[in-house]
Amino acid sequence: MGSEQDKEHSRADIDTRHDLKNYLDTIIQTSHDGILVVDSEGRFEFGNEAFFRTFGWPADELIGEHFIKVIPPELTEFMMQRWAEVQAGKGEPYETVILRKDGARRNLLVSHRHMTIGGQRKYCVITKDVTESKQAQDALQASQERFRQAAEHAQEWIWEVDTDGLYTYASPVITKILGYSPEEVVGKKHFYDLFHQEQLEATMKAAFDLFARRESFRELMNLNVHKNGQAVWLSTSGVPLFDKAGEFVGYRGADVDITERKRDQETVKFLSAITTQASDSVIATNLNFEITYSNKSFERLFGYSQAEILGKSPDMLNADPNAEAIQNDIHRTISAGETWKGEILNRRKDRSVFHCEMMVFPLVDKEGAVFAYAGHQRDITERKQIEEELDRCRVHLEEMVQIRTGELTEAQEMLRQVHRRLLNAGESERKRIAGNLHDSVGQKLVAMALSVQQTILGCRDTDGHEEQIKALQNIAQQCTETIREIRAICYGLYPPMLELTGLAPALQQLGRSCRPAFEFHFQCGQSLIEERFDPEQEIALFRIAQEAVSNAMRHGKPKSISMSLTRRDGDLIMTVSDDGIGFDTQSQVGQGLGLRSMTERARAVGGVLAIESEPGQTEVEASLPIRPAKA
Repeated sequence: MGSEQDKEHSRADIDTRHDLKNYLDTIIQTSHDGILVVDSEGRFEFGNEAFFRTFGWPADELIGEHFIKVIPPELTEFMMQRWAEVQAGKGEPYETVILRKDGARRNLLVSHRHMTIGGQRKYCVITKDVTESKQAQDALQASQERFRQAAEHAQEWIWEVDTDGLYTYASPVITKILGYSPEEVVGKKHFYDLFHQEQLEATMKAAFDLFARRESFRELMNLNVHKNGQAVWLSTSGVPLFDKAGEFVGYRGADVDITERKRDQETVKFLSAITTQASDSVIATNLNFEITYSNKSFERLFGYSQAEILGKSPDMLNADPNAEAIQNDIHRTISAGETWKGEILNRRKDRSVFHCEMMVFPLVDKEGAVFAYAGHQRDITERKQIEEELDRCRVHLEEMVQIRTGELTEAQEMLRQVHRRLLNAGESERKRIAGNLHDSVGQKLVAMALSVQQTILGCRDTDGHEEQIKALQNIAQQCTETIREIRAICYGLYPPMLELTGLAPALQQLGRSCRPAFEFHFQCGQSLIEERFDPEQEIALFRIAQEAVSNAMRHGKPKSISMSLTRRDGDLIMTVSDDGIGFDTQSQVGQGLGLRSMTERARAVGGVLAIESEPGQTEVEASLPIRPAKA
């Protein structure tokens, strides 16, 4: 009885174990996770359907193979390290990649459990295919990274605020626009904390009205304050944010810095007012030279309204005889980026023609690209009439000047002739006086001196006339000195050597008369010593030398005086120099010292006089074209 019961219990246990095996096998095979068993060497011994489906290998090609067979080469070292940890009982779940038979890759989350079966260590491995979730996660991260990069590199400042207007996110562009870092505003500042005080109340009201209506908005202009205190204009756009339950949680939007645009708009407005009210006519064309703008002065000057002229070419206004060449020159100049300026004839709507001063130039944008052309026109008809009248007056004045110049030239020539005649007359008078002194007074004094000498000799033959003899000797000495002075005066008035032997010997004699008070040096070529020149030139040069020597002796305090006579390029050059104290030539010309007389003498015979002076050296140079003596 007991034996039968034992058998029944045994059969029941077997059935139960069988049912349990079937149950577990069903669970394993229907599991979505891959379940496999590897031996202590890492070879596959078992795998469920999910395992083979995930790995993509038939069972007969994997069972008995090492798990490295399904691992990409670059992960071999990583997987061997994980296997060593599993064998040491330290393995934690990890992610890895397997290589399917078809070459595709799958991402797996792997966990291990060791077990002992029949005295042998085995490892149960559970794999979860996370490829899709991994791809979704990577895609999300990539999307977030793209958003982060876009937000950081965009020109717009991306932001988010909660229902109270407190910043919950700010992209780094805020630093570029307003000077704040994201950390300085997120969770610390409301959007209205950045508004400019003068617009704070109105802008806050407009913003919270939008909050109340949960409306999107675009390009809301608002004035903000930079961290450094400067005003910054922003253009703000935003959309409301809702959570999954549909509750309003705030706004997300973007701000664009339009400060420069506002400044440009103000500048354009300002310039537009200037051009509108300017007295000069102003037009603008596109790059095809079609008129796109004209101011009020254009309408007043040309008679065309803006509506009549828009789209037309400025060529229609040109009435110049060389209109085509001028227009081509204008187009060529401004197309090269340069400014054209000139005066042309223009034609009004009523066909009347007027003189116009015009300037045409290219308009460039911030990048330096030409986007239009502009031109200024000014009616200069009245100015041209005045200029023509001035030209007529100028021509008449030039004619009068020429007439007066001719008259003055004739008068100067007459004065020169008179001066020459005066000089010649003076020289003739000098010669006559010198002759009279020499032939009359001089001869009488010589006769007197001889008579006195004869009387002295007669008195010596008798005694008692010593006092009379002494008196007569004094008279004879005074006669001799007077004769010497008369001869010097005669030589000064008219040197006979100049007429007898020529200029060079006369100059030498003049220089020797300076001795022994001064040293004298004379330089002259042998040919010039014997050469004779026009008498007027010889006497002029002699008188200049005589005056120069006299001035040096009386005022210069020299130690030596030098004189030279040379020929240079057809001119006769005479120089007189000394080593005296010198003088200021600018202040002394015309103020005495005979300088004016020397200058006039040189000019009278067609020559020029040059004087240079400084302490230690004074030089007087007279040069004149050589006129030979008449035969």
